[in-house]
Amino acid sequence: METTALAELLIGFLGVALLLGFVTVGVLLYHRHRTAAREHLLHEDLHEQRQDIERREHRITEREERLDTEQRHLDERAHQLGDAEAELEVRRAELLELEAERRSVLESVAGLTAEDAHAELMAAVESDARRSAAILVRDIEKAAADDAERNARKVLATTIQRLASDQTSESVVAVVHLPSDDMKGRVIGRE
Repeated sequence: METTALAELLIGFLGVALLLGFVTVGVLLYHRHRTAAREHLLHEDLHEQRQDIERREHRITEREERLDTEQRHLDERAHQLGDAEAELEVRRAELLELEAERRSVLESVAGLTAEDAHAELMAAVESDARRSAAILVRDIEKAAADDAERNARKVLATTIQRLASDQTSESVVAVVHLPSDDMKGRVIGRE
């Protein structure tokens, strides 16, 4: 009996050990499965982040290329503007020389210096300005007088219209005293 009890006890221990083994294997498989799932999610997340980084790098590269192109265009434009500015300076110098030459020719032909010609021109301009101002003042005074006369006529006409009815009624109407009511009836048309 003891051997049977011992065998049963040994079988019970083996069953518990087997059960513990199965549970341990199950737990290990579960953890391995969870770890694999986490690892898969991490790989997907890492893959998405790498793609995002690659897209950003691609955009940055394109942006840098555009900026480089724009910079080249701006440099070319600045160079063209510098050339045009230099050409303008040369032309400005030529024009100043031509102006000085023209002035000296005019002075020799007119027999006047630039200052004398300027003084004569200023006197002529001043005379024209005075004449124009006098004409303008005369026109303004005439317009003001016409406006004043027109306004005065309006005021007189309005006044005459207002007072004419009173004056007319006083001049045209005559008051006659009738001695009796009988007479009044005859005038009105009653008998």
